Amino acid sequence: MRVVYFLPDSTNPFWKEVVAGIEKSGLPEGVSLEVVSCDHDGARQLAQLRAYASYKPDAVFVSPVDVNGILPACRAAIAAGKPVIAIDNNLANVTANVISGNMKGGALAAAHIADKKGVGAKVVHVKAEEHLQNVKLRSSAFVGEATKRGLTIVGAIQADSSREIARAKMAELLRKGIRFDAVFAENDAMAIGAIAAIEEARLSPHPMIVGYDGTAEARELIRSKRMDASVAQDAMLLGEKAVEALVATVKGNRVQNLVMLLPHLVTAADLK
Repeated sequence: MRVVYFLPDSTNPFWKEVVAGIEKSGLPEGVSLEVVSCDHDGARQLAQLRAYASYKPDAVFVSPVDVNGILPACRAAIAAGKPVIAIDNNLANVTANVISGNMKGGALAAAHIADKKGVGAKVVHVKAEEHLQNVKLRSSAFVGEATKRGLTIVGAIQADSSREIARAKMAELLRKGIRFDAVFAENDAMAIGAIAAIEEARLSPHPMIVGYDGTAEARELIRSKRMDASVAQDAMLLGEKAVEALVATVKGNRVQNLVMLLPHLVTAADLK
């Protein structure tokens, strides 16, 4: 049995951990996994999915870049008798969805900043791709909780999940003299890019930095006190649960359409 996983970026630490979770779960004997990356290019991923038959898969895992764009291709796979498991996004009419609680995560980030910095604290919001379903949820939840807690968003940086873009745009914001108390980045890669710009500018006092994903690199920065916290998704568990759903489907067992894993906040206190 051959499983093909179509994902946004095989070099991103988060997706690497999802793949590690799939592999760690103990794929049944005779099952092989092929990973296909689109480098965050929705059109490329759509083309890859349309050509899925050339990969000769028996099942498909997919983490979409363009949720609406790929639905016809997913439906075609289902019609061809191939199970389709969506990871980190909730898609209509697929075999199963394994997702993280992004609204919970966005609210956790805002609440943590408010608890530490207080009412009136100024925050820069570093944003991932606006069209992504999971990003929309964490972003809107963050903004809603920040407003409720009396935080002021003084800048929004559109960095599209890129460390390099976050670094460049944070440097540009600092040159404008905008002052802030904290940064929330919608993934750890962008948080790390923002940290690089802040450290290069020798900004003092160092603002609070909160990321998202809880990657190994972010945890090291939290340990060294260069980053305050990250909202941790259990990427490996997402992969493991996707395999569980696939195995149940292959065995003809009833499969829960939506499995949601709630994120949690990781701080230095959690890493001792």
